[in-house]
Amino acid sequence: MPGLFNNETGLFEQAPWPVALRSGSTAQLHIGETTMQIKKLDPKAIEAIFNPTTRIAKPNEAFHRLIYAAKVRRYFTLDRLSGQFLLMGAAEPDYDSRLRRKPLGGWFTAQEFESWDDVLDWADKAQALISLPGPATQGDALVAIYRLAFGSDWDRAVKVDGWPACNKETWKAISKLFMEFDRVHHPDVLPGGAWMNSGFSSLDGEGLEDWQVRLCGIITAEPEVASAA
Repeated sequence: MPGLFNNETGLFEQAPWPVALRSGSTAQLHIGETTMQIKKLDPKAIEAIFNPTTRIAKPNEAFHRLIYAAKVRRYFTLDRLSGQFLLMGAAEPDYDSRLRRKPLGGWFTAQEFESWDDVLDWADKAQALISLPGPATQGDALVAIYRLAFGSDWDRAVKVDGWPACNKETWKAISKLFMEFDRVHHPDVLPGGAWMNSGFSSLDGEGLEDWQVRLCGIITAEPEVASAA
């Protein structure tokens, strides 16, 4: 929701404590089903926020896109030449898409395919996926993680009441992703600083399993009910 995360301060809008809402307000503290609820996050879904990918399906969607083949840890791109599908490999074999510290080097012809089915067969065996752009800012990444934790309620949130909690291992795993992201997009700031300021709290995460999150309260904007005529 616009305005919920302040890019200048690196903080979410926090509700005052204790929460005081005016009579007839269209906002309410979302409690019960959300507050103190423990939710298990999927680490692959968290990873996908920072390093999104999609399957190779149609030729026009795959041409000239960056393709990562996990089986051989190498980047490729596809082109069309004289009716054949031309697979070009990157000269840097162990290039990390999240770090992007240096541009890809030269390209070499890795393989030629007679048909699109041959391409799909190669992609399946090489565990190849198209690399998509990740979040543009720290705020985008944080909001995506909070939305994953709170679900559809997050899209109605106007303020956060406290901090979700996780154990130290989960906090460190997400922090590592933020640090890698910041080294690319925000090289002049403290890597992982936004997660330290506005991420989940590990101080209250004792007893939680890896990737479990104890949710906090959020204030949501409720739709106004039209008065009877």
